[in-house]
Amino acid sequence: MRTTKHTARVLLPVVVAVLALVSACSGGGSGAAGADTEAPPPPVAVVYAPTANATDVAPKTDVSVSVPDGRLTGVALTPAGGGKAVDGTLSPDGK
Repeated sequence: MRTTKHTARVLLPVVVAVLALVSACSGGGSGAAGADTEAPPPPVAVVYAPTANATDVAPKTDVSVSVPDGRLTGVALTPAGGGKAVDGTLSPDGK
């Protein structure tokens, strides 16, 4: 009977340690598992005319925005303080 108690005293800490290690290794942390995700796309170059945040622009000045390496599918020009969008059209090539 003494051998059984001694074995239990030795095995219990070993079992607890093994369970602690197994649970720590299987955690869902942010380790190398996230390495399989795709990198975000590179930033897109956008060209404005007049330049972004330009001041002293005449009201009748043509306004344009283009994406040299892409295609625009929609653009809205609105007053800085909010309000109705200014009427305009996209070029057929979306540039």
